[in-house]
Amino acid sequence: MATTASQLYFERKQKLIDEVANLPSETPLCGTIDCWTTKDQTESYLAILLQWINPIDYVFRKTLVAFELIHGAHSGEALSWSLWEALSKRGMIKQLYSITGDNAGNNNTIMGHLQHKFHGININWDRDQHYHQCACHILNLVAKDFLLYMGQLTNEDYNFFNNYLSTDKVTLEDSDNKATPSVQDVQASIKTIKKLSGQA
Repeated sequence: MATTASQLYFERKQKLIDEVANLPSETPLCGTIDCWTTKDQTESYLAILLQWINPIDYVFRKTLVAFELIHGAHSGEALSWSLWEALSKRGMIKQLYSITGDNAGNNNTIMGHLQHKFHGININWDRDQHYHQCACHILNLVAKDFLLYMGQLTNEDYNFFNNYLSTDKVTLEDSDNKATPSVQDVQASIKTIKKLSGQA
């Protein structure tokens, strides 16, 4: 079973590389990135999704390109190297037009390092023009702030959402010092969610 799964993975990976390699060189690839940390905070991953429109049949295509294990902290420099390596070994760097990510502070650092790498191979890729913050993530933050302002979300629940449900800020180095949410915290947040959705 493991051999079959591994074989399917490599076949799919090669098919993807071949498909992108056969695209006209001016076909832009748009990326989406996000970091994910396991519940026990022992492993972190970088997910990379690519989207493009096939210029032959005009069909929108999207695929998960990589789900890379990240060693150490979610530093901008470390993540930029993981992103660069994942796209480079698949031959996708030169066609990368834009990247969308959430508004984690290290994303600006990632894009700064990425810009430097692009300039190193004489490609004019500019962080301010080619990096976009995810509108859905921003709207989610706006909604939480609005609910807090209107008194519909307590400071305690707001902090719970930011500290425990946002993995952007979690690093492996400080995982031993990170408190696990208590049953009471989870129950309180479920109660708040029910109240906000009119179920309480």
